[in-house]
Amino acid sequence: MISKVVFFCLAVAAVNAGILPVNFGYAPALKVVAPVYHAASYAPKVVEKPQPYDFNYEIQTDDAGSLWQRESGDDYGNKQGSFGYRDANGVYRQVEYVADEAGFRPVIKTNEPGTANANPADVQIAAEESPIKYQVPVKAYRPHKIVKVHAPALYAAHVPLYHQPAIHAVVHAAPYGYNH
Repeated sequence: MISKVVFFCLAVAAVNAGILPVNFGYAPALKVVAPVYHAASYAPKVVEKPQPYDFNYEIQTDDAGSLWQRESGDDYGNKQGSFGYRDANGVYRQVEYVADEAGFRPVIKTNEPGTANANPADVQIAAEESPIKYQVPVKAYRPHKIVKVHAPALYAAHVPLYHQPAIHAVVHAAPYGYNH
């Protein structure tokens, strides 16, 4: 009996040492190999210098309006430019900007109805009088119309009828938009 235990221990030790392969017919024997580490190679990263550029475009729309953008960049990655639109009624918005190490700084010029001279969130807005006269409609308060809708009774004859549920819906008037 002791010889069997000694033989079993030697077999386990031989398998763990990799002397005897363990293959039960289901998969090939695997040999674990420790990874080989090489010395790190430190290649200098190539940092490309920004190239100066200029571009612009202007598009005439079908309704006699236009869209445009102009931008230029320098050797240091600084950018400046403008973009905007003008519609057939003469309403326009022009955004002039500078983007450099101090951040993005826009200045907006517009004559859109409802805009005012203000500087929200570090944006300068220069508003002019709009060529379109827009008056905000004054509407008197009107209470909502409440419509009661009763669901049909679709109950089986043997089910007791307690009450019919009532569904209340609120109907709102259509919103008053920009060109109404």
